[in-house]
Amino acid sequence: MFPSLGIAKLILMIEVFKQIEEGTIRLDDEYELKKKPPFVIPEDEYESTVGVIDFLHKGIKLHIEDLLYMMIVISDNSAFNILLSIVGVECVNETMKNWVLCIPRYNV
Repeated sequence: MFPSLGIAKLILMIEVFKQIEEGTIRLDDEYELKKKPPFVIPEDEYESTVGVIDFLHKGIKLHIEDLLYMMIVISDNSAFNILLSIVGVECVNETMKNWVLCIPRYNV
């Protein structure tokens, strides 16, 4: 597990903007929420996965920009998980390696 999720969110944001600059993704790319409401999440997983996004209705379409805002401004862990799945753990780890960031890698 990453030692501080706040720092992990900043590193993920760097990778998101890197991929935007490269043209891999765009701020207005949409993600359709498929996750079920939090009351169906097993209790042992609830704390680590819950975020404001978990209370939005299934099928809502969020832009990358919305997910970034939720992850950084309100520290939404679900937005973090979604963005990480979009850009890829390997890409984030590679960016950290290239930037010579001496911090642990993401373990999924």
